[in-house]
Amino acid sequence: MNKKFLLKFVPAAAMLCATGFMAQAAAVTETAAVSPSQTSQRNAVRPLDIQEGETIFSYAPDGTYRYWGLDVIDIYDMAIRITDPVLVGARIEGIRFELKMGEGVEDVCGWTSATLDGIPTGETVYVSTVQAGWNEVRFAAPVEIPSSGIYVGYSLTVAQLVSDGENGYVIGLGASKQCPNAHFLRSQNLTGGRWQNRSGFDRTLSLQVILSGVRTQGVDVVLDDYIIAKPGEASTCNVTFANYTGKSISSIEYSYSFAGEAAPSGTGTAAVDMSSILGASANVSFGLPAISEVGEYDLTVRVTKVNGENVSNMQATTNLAVTDLDLKHRAVVEEYTGTWCGACLSGYVAMKYMAEKYPDDFIGLAYHFLDPMDGNMVLEPTKVTLYPTLFLDRCSVANQEVGPSGGDRTLEYDWLARCAVPTPAAIEVEAALSDDLETVAVTSRTAFALSGTEGYMIAYALLADGLTGEGQSWQQANNSSGGTGVTLEYDDVVILAPHSLGVAGSIPAEVTAGEWNEHKYTFTLSEAVSFYGGAGVSATATSLVQDLTKLRVVAMLLDPDGEIVNAAKCKVTVPAGVNGVEYTEEDAVEVARYSLDGRLLAEPEHGVNIVKMSDGTARKEIVK
Repeated sequence: MNKKFLLKFVPAAAMLCATGFMAQAAAVTETAAVSPSQTSQRNAVRPLDIQEGETIFSYAPDGTYRYWGLDVIDIYDMAIRITDPVLVGARIEGIRFELKMGEGVEDVCGWTSATLDGIPTGETVYVSTVQAGWNEVRFAAPVEIPSSGIYVGYSLTVAQLVSDGENGYVIGLGASKQCPNAHFLRSQNLTGGRWQNRSGFDRTLSLQVILSGVRTQGVDVVLDDYIIAKPGEASTCNVTFANYTGKSISSIEYSYSFAGEAAPSGTGTAAVDMSSILGASANVSFGLPAISEVGEYDLTVRVTKVNGENVSNMQATTNLAVTDLDLKHRAVVEEYTGTWCGACLSGYVAMKYMAEKYPDDFIGLAYHFLDPMDGNMVLEPTKVTLYPTLFLDRCSVANQEVGPSGGDRTLEYDWLARCAVPTPAAIEVEAALSDDLETVAVTSRTAFALSGTEGYMIAYALLADGLTGEGQSWQQANNSSGGTGVTLEYDDVVILAPHSLGVAGSIPAEVTAGEWNEHKYTFTLSEAVSFYGGAGVSATATSLVQDLTKLRVVAMLLDPDGEIVNAAKCKVTVPAGVNGVEYTEEDAVEVARYSLDGRLLAEPEHGVNIVKMSDGTARKEIVK
């Protein structure tokens, strides 16, 4: 196997979302243009040498709709995962994928693998002549699809940029949106060198898998993991129908039923446009009748007719949770930024816009890198190489545009759409500063609509608002003004987050639906320091606690894949009198002054100072 290819498949060190997010690259790269390159929609192209008994499986049955990527030199790995039971035992003969350009692209190969954690477990075949359009790979020995599923993918290197970097747009996408298992990606510049599951928020990967030995069946049914409903209120069932008949489909008749003789049931008909390519899918939503009693109900959806003809029932079952919990989904936006980044002012503006427009529900966290707000005890949940980057609930990249002109390409649009996704649990949080001003005690409470929460955890972050400082390193670089720095006050700054990937044991392994669970956590303020020194300046510990009245806590509920499924925020309550210490001339006098990290100060320093008095006592003083 090519040595460069071996280097790309390094084991993942952390699991976030479905297969893990990003690892920090050695170099910092400011934002490059991520530009989708539109192509005219076309019909799927079958392989030129398709053999008798072979057929095509694809999550993008209509072929390549557009390309996207970066106009930079990079290594790309792209994959889909095949898990459908109807394909178990079928044999993968090869794959086809389309490239916008062949020039400047090297080390193009196709492969199969049981996992994405290491080097591919199956054969890797290189394309001898890379060309614009469809490239085909045939495996020497067919690969049988196991019951556990299999990854099928291709890799390439953009070794040289041509046509103004247009050959960097190498990721071919189909027209279908948000199809499970349909888009896994790894790139140094786009994902920081780690696999990212983009299936839930981006179009499907335009990849065709050549199969043999397929047992032609009916229409597969895929349901959401759960459905949430209020007592006495109607709900919605979302279903994905996948075509395994070998024929095109224009209509599907289905039925649904709840477990129990007295439970409601119904039927429906959906007009669809599904090609004959295996896996061609259609998303259908239909209303479910109201159920008055709180509880969990098994819902089964069956296909009864295809194109008006009876078929053997293919079905799927999911759980409908009827709950009186207030399950408001507050989506979290995590911004990766730095004052040195000339493009990062856009992220600052977007976050501020959202915080002002949705003050009660918007939850934003700003992770600063290589600037005075880069906290020493902040574990960034996602390592990025493009700044700014805004992640939404750790499962998608959000747009940075604001205002109505951006339409569906704005942060507001993305955030509202994510908030509309049902959440399985409610979460609350409260936090209080200790009387000695040294710690912040946090209490979170969660209640699930469903039983069984194995793998869920809570992650906590301590945020500071209104951070300011002197010197160029505190000024926000601004590309639009030729790089001239802008003096700002910084909000949503994460100053403590040592357990941003979740606290083990914060959610019980077993919970009772509808009952509240409590968890306690403590932040130590002396750990909220930055060791950033700036150009030509020795790094010294500087407290990031500038104003005790402007601290906030965010509690994030993580599912077993590391995705944030709900969150809550609160202000840190402070003891009376922390805004200043009053004393008379008869009181003891100051004999020494220290920073929170123990440095002797020659004069008062912005933030929290520890003041030693002549009578041997010590107190904390806020210096503004």
